[in-house]
Amino acid sequence: MKFILSLLFLSALNGAVGDSNLRGLQTNGFNEWLGNCQGATCGMWGDPHIVTCDNLAYDCMGIGIFTLMQNHMWNIQANFVDVGAVEHGMVKKWGLSMGASLTNDVAIQYVYDEKVPIFQFGMGDLPAYTEPYLYAEEDCKQWMTFDPVDMPGGKRTVEASVVACRARCEKTDGCTAFNYWQDGGCHLNDGNQQLVESNPNWSRAVVGYLDNKCGVQTPPPVSPHAEERDMHGEIGNGCPLLMWVDGELMDLSGSNENGLLYGEKGDKHYVERIGNTIDVVNILENGEQAKTHLIAKGDGIGKLWSCHWDFYICLPQSQQAKFEEYSVGLLGTPDGNTSNDWMDADGTTIGIKNNHVDSFNYCVDNWCVNQESSLMSFAEDNTFNDYKCEDQPFVDFDVDDPSCVLSADKIKEKCENMLPLMIHACQVECCMGGCDHIEENVEEVVTIIKLEDNPDVEIVYEVPVFSDCEKNGSFKSTSDTACPDSATPIVTLLGSKGNVPLPEGVDVFYGIVTDMEPHNDAFGTTVKFKVNNPFDSNADVYVKHEKSVEGNFNDPHCVEFDDTAGGCADSAEEVEVACRNYDGVTPFALVTVYFASSGLAIDSSVNVDECCEASEYPSDIGIVEYTFEIKCNCPASSATIE
Repeated sequence: MKFILSLLFLSALNGAVGDSNLRGLQTNGFNEWLGNCQGATCGMWGDPHIVTCDNLAYDCMGIGIFTLMQNHMWNIQANFVDVGAVEHGMVKKWGLSMGASLTNDVAIQYVYDEKVPIFQFGMGDLPAYTEPYLYAEEDCKQWMTFDPVDMPGGKRTVEASVVACRARCEKTDGCTAFNYWQDGGCHLNDGNQQLVESNPNWSRAVVGYLDNKCGVQTPPPVSPHAEERDMHGEIGNGCPLLMWVDGELMDLSGSNENGLLYGEKGDKHYVERIGNTIDVVNILENGEQAKTHLIAKGDGIGKLWSCHWDFYICLPQSQQAKFEEYSVGLLGTPDGNTSNDWMDADGTTIGIKNNHVDSFNYCVDNWCVNQESSLMSFAEDNTFNDYKCEDQPFVDFDVDDPSCVLSADKIKEKCENMLPLMIHACQVECCMGGCDHIEENVEEVVTIIKLEDNPDVEIVYEVPVFSDCEKNGSFKSTSDTACPDSATPIVTLLGSKGNVPLPEGVDVFYGIVTDMEPHNDAFGTTVKFKVNNPFDSNADVYVKHEKSVEGNFNDPHCVEFDDTAGGCADSAEEVEVACRNYDGVTPFALVTVYFASSGLAIDSSVNVDECCEASEYPSDIGIVEYTFEIKCNCPASSATIE
């Protein structure tokens, strides 16, 4: 069966290798939890992405209280809240159009033994945290930057926060303002630059001044509920930790270290905290563990990627037959058959459809918890009505949405080489929160769901594919299409040398990325592209361009592509070139491309520029030279603020 894989027991705990026909998990950082897990595993992470015990992957992204799993052993519910909680108001102001949610609470009822209390673990009433507006961003100007981006002699550095960027400004002579970007970029200004609306193709940026409070370290927001303020612990990145036992809020204040939260080690039922994780452990009659595992994630209260739980469960292998008889909820039916992992509350199978909207509808139509069935406890005056499922429309995610906190180019670069299961999750989380911890999430999911040994996850949506080529082999992002609102092409042929005119209607440049945001490797505006050989025969291709260096100077540079065939190729190397900037003129790059091929007419007067250090070609090789101007920004990409 697909859900049964090999298990390597921890040698430190067991001193031996476990049965080769049992699925288990092992890797550094999760060994404490995984060592005794012999059954199927399933779980959810992020906003939230779900993998059933049969390895069916889909997204829920609803808001409200949902059933994760219900069977003879567990009744587990989760409370999903708006992504970002305190910053949800900011999301609306950005015009963010895609939906997402985070796991705020998890309630676990171990129905296998009615004497075991219901445990609920929460992050507090995060949507009620309203002060300050955004942690350390009071007085910051949102989605703004300066033109020029840096003060004279300045350059981009990478800082951990807007607080650190302000500190850099405070230590720099002449600096009066600073510009912090969601990708960590920090730019300094001296009052001689114009304040402008941030380019919509760049990552989210905020502007602060030394004479206001932007970037000033402030205390984190405080819960409006006195009971929460007095009784919460702390976990993860300063996230509040609340624990209810049979509806009674436990006092965790001052207990933020590893240790037991309920029961004693050796008991049949106990709850243990280990770092940023919480294990709820139940020991069966045969000594096997029935275990749930929560991991505190997020950047903290008032951050763009707020506090939330990732949740995983290990099903006892000895109970497998009963799980196959009846187990329902978002985590599916663990019987090795993905086709029945969507079902209604009666266990009747629902057909699985391969798109996000049907995943969303499946989630909210079948697994919203009603008031009578809810296990959840709430803060003080809050009631079920404050947390029940919302009647919300579905809006799909788009990596090109200009409201993402990172640019589409950066998101694609970060996510394109991940396992297919993780690509969409990576995109959403990078868009919403900047993907500071995406590698950690990948390690967690790959390890716990055991993807390295079982990569054949069935994914209930179209996996995003990053390509500069259409399915028919034609080019994307060309001179005519890279700036769809431009009335004229953004590439202009300025001149040529040789006996071969440039073929009409054939693109030389594709995969063009304009409006590039500043980064560490460049000191000015840049543009990226790939180069196509427009001729029928293979050719050596040389691209001579300018490369930005410190001090706003450009140096000549050349890259070579040997024996290149024509046509669109995702494997083609990107070229990034420096742009020239003049007042009143759209920044542009000058690029000279040489083609050397036996299929080209001979013109002895044309040679590849010495900058390219080309080998001397024999007399039967023809060489042609073309010089182009490429616009580096699409029209109307920024506006000056008076």
